[in-house]
Amino acid sequence: MSEDIIRNNESVNNEDNNDTNKETNDKFMDFSRIDEEHEGELRKKLTPKERFFRVCEKFGDLFLLNVLFALTSLPIVTIGASFTAMYTITLKMVNNEDAPVRKSYFEAFKKNFRQATQLWVMVLIVLALMYKQFQMVLGSTSGASDFMVLLLGLEMLVVSFILPLLFPMVARYENGNLNMIKNSLIASFLNIGTWATVYFLWMIPVIVYYLKPMLFAYTWYLWLMFLAAFVAYTCSYRLRKMFAKIEERG
Repeated sequence: MSEDIIRNNESVNNEDNNDTNKETNDKFMDFSRIDEEHEGELRKKLTPKERFFRVCEKFGDLFLLNVLFALTSLPIVTIGASFTAMYTITLKMVNNEDAPVRKSYFEAFKKNFRQATQLWVMVLIVLALMYKQFQMVLGSTSGASDFMVLLLGLEMLVVSFILPLLFPMVARYENGNLNMIKNSLIASFLNIGTWATVYFLWMIPVIVYYLKPMLFAYTWYLWLMFLAAFVAYTCSYRLRKMFAKIEERG
């Protein structure tokens, strides 16, 4: 008799949990829809002067965010934590969440520092090993060099699919390092449009500066002042939709 009661209670709890999860997902989607509709209505109601001041306010937030990102990235080893904190803020900004930039940035930086730094160090080690392989390929004349080129190309492909979404995932979710890497790779394949947006927005400047190094001499200060946060903010519009899709499925 007691076993039947336990089974019934477990069944009821599972049904309640399923209902709760469904309601949470529905509310999430409803709120996202409401925010978008509200933002659209707000744009229509704003006068040109009010729109101008809103743009200036947004620019000021991105400027401050960029400065904080640049300062906390100076030790190099902290770049992962800096990217995570920056994405935390830009994701809030595209969701119209009011949060003080400086305070929220350092809270996110401190919260994710350990994991983001560990992942960034892992990325640096992998890139260093790949560079060593590249040097070996250049200096090799044996038939094994063809295999090494194929292996290096495969490694570059995997890294290019993991890295763009890795730190946004850290900013959004809590998980172990290996699961974070695995989920970033899976999310990239399942959301190829979002991956391409994030990847090329960050990679196009790198390619341009590689082809025309002198251009960097004229624009480097823009990356310290504004451009890094602006790219992250632009990427966050696509990332927001991807996260909403993931959480709807979950």
